[in-house]
Amino acid sequence: MLVRLLPEQVPKLWDAVKYASSRANAFGKDELPYYFNTLLLALWNGKAQCFVRVDDDRVLNAVMITRIIADVVTGRKALLIESLYSFKSVPNEEWESDAEVMRKFAKNEGCLSVTTYTNNRRVWEILEVIGLEERFRCFVQNFNGGE
Repeated sequence: MLVRLLPEQVPKLWDAVKYASSRANAFGKDELPYYFNTLLLALWNGKAQCFVRVDDDRVLNAVMITRIIADVVTGRKALLIESLYSFKSVPNEEWESDAEVMRKFAKNEGCLSVTTYTNNRRVWEILEVIGLEERFRCFVQNFNGGE
């Protein structure tokens, strides 16, 4: 079952949220402190949302971080899946159930789409299973200290 954490519940699961979001995203070690600080602030003030999947025994199985944004291509309100991480392998039916919760939340917030960025091939598969389609690919070249 996928549930949205209230801002005051985030500190109780902060270590798991940090772990999941660092594993789900391709951040360098030097980028993590800034990301974690801004993420925690955004979760506390409601600018980001944390959804967790728990099993029948209330054991944490997955973490999803979302934000409501203006889509970078269309300018329309969208739900951005910022990170998606599962602590264990689950059947596609569970991902489809989670996606329905996420879509309902997005629609209730007035979002016209759901979008995400990832470099993880397994996440690509999950996104296709839940109905997202590839729009474009993003490439980046990082520079070391401007050299």
